[in-house]
Amino acid sequence: MAEREKSKDGRSETEELIGKPGEAPDGAGTDGGALPRRVGKRDEEDRVLDSPDTKTDARKSDKIATGTDTRND
Repeated sequence: MAEREKSKDGRSETEELIGKPGEAPDGAGTDGGALPRRVGKRDEEDRVLDSPDTKTDARKSDKIATGTDTRND
């Protein structure tokens, strides 16, 4: 593979060709989706019925029900 030479005049040919990149999105791709709503609902129920200090994680069944990718277990 050929070595890449740096510009001697300090200009960026890549920026000239494609422009500056836009701003990154503020939130994650699953913000406000079905999976957080499903887990949040279960978390609220657990806090009322069991303990206010509970921590609820997403289950594989939650991910399957909402179409979220899962690893093969």
